[in-house]
Amino acid sequence: MRRLSKAELADIDARLRQWQSFDEIDAVLKAVRETTGFYAVGQGGLKIWREAFVAVSCALQTHARRIRLGGDPPDFELDYGDHVRAFELVDVFPVGRRLGREYDTFADLWNNSQGIPLEHVDMEAELEALPADLEAQLQAKAAKGYSPSPILVADIHHAIFPQSDIGDLSRLAGIARRYLTHFPEVWLRMSRNLVRVSPFGETRIHGAHDAGGD
Repeated sequence: MRRLSKAELADIDARLRQWQSFDEIDAVLKAVRETTGFYAVGQGGLKIWREAFVAVSCALQTHARRIRLGGDPPDFELDYGDHVRAFELVDVFPVGRRLGREYDTFADLWNNSQGIPLEHVDMEAELEALPADLEAQLQAKAAKGYSPSPILVADIHHAIFPQSDIGDLSRLAGIARRYLTHFPEVWLRMSRNLVRVSPFGETRIHGAHDAGGD
């Protein structure tokens, strides 16, 4: 696995900012991952890959037809055939976690034929901290005063099991509802699971496939 050059990053950026079907954009994501491995997450210039990965996941779970990255704002757009919707993405991490740094380390270890360490995760502590971490990120995005206002996708990286932690999901959805005065909808993404919060209620979607997979 290796980092991509500036020329390669520019080519990928241009491709991801054009309207593409799921199959077309999925092929780009897979090709990048096959070349870069862990660097797909760790390399700063591949923020576009991570944004596209989330965009495709949301597209699959809500039956969009086409996907493209936006001009930041928005981070990405989804075409549903009769309308297009704009999305802004925010990552919600446990305090102190730096995903890019972690995956850079994993890539370096892999390239030097060393094992990837298993890290202990205090799941109870992460779950307890999640509401405050989510609130902080939603507040920060709301303060930007987007106009027009996009749908906000909060990509949650805490340890949570959406199919069983129903009470915790309801609490998170309650926090998201408070920000519907700033955004038309707030989507809470947890791996392949999505909680879609709108003025009309909330919908929980359990996905079966992610972009760039095997």
